[in-house]
Amino acid sequence: MSTPLPGAVRIVSDNVLPLAAGFNEPIVKTTKDIVETQATFGGQFRRAFIGKHTFPATNDGEHIADTDPDVPVVNPGGVRIYYLDLSPGFVSPMHRTTSVDYLTVQKGKPILVTPKGPFNVVNGKADYTETIETVCNEGETVVQRGQFHAWKNDTEEWIRILVVAIEAQTQEIKVGDETKRLEEIWL
Repeated sequence: MSTPLPGAVRIVSDNVLPLAAGFNEPIVKTTKDIVETQATFGGQFRRAFIGKHTFPATNDGEHIADTDPDVPVVNPGGVRIYYLDLSPGFVSPMHRTTSVDYLTVQKGKPILVTPKGPFNVVNGKADYTETIETVCNEGETVVQRGQFHAWKNDTEEWIRILVVAIEAQTQEIKVGDETKRLEEIWL
């Protein structure tokens, strides 16, 4: 499925080391490249990974493009930045990641879908009966903190969201006498 949204472009500006002889500041190099988009769900859900870093980040060496499709969406020990594009009519599966995500709407009006009230998940199936739909406008930022959610596009246009996903410690909750870890899950 093709999208009218422009391809993601990454512009990296960094220092060229070692220093040139006789100078006390490095040459600044700026490069521009088109970022490969990875499509899932039949091309209706697309990600263009911009970068990833562990903490603390380093500026030593050249910036390495984030093109490894086998790296999880949440970069272990760090952060991952990417564009998320949603096709018209698309609804993602309900899911949870072990991250704190900052999602800024660049284009369109995505809907954040969350379960209403407490519920159970058994054998990969949830028993919630109602959801809450929150419309997100261009320029607004959603902060997700490890909760179940889905994304919905009920418009006729593609939607683009800029995502900064930061690995978080897995939450633990008490369920009766047991401790449950709220790990990543896709329903």
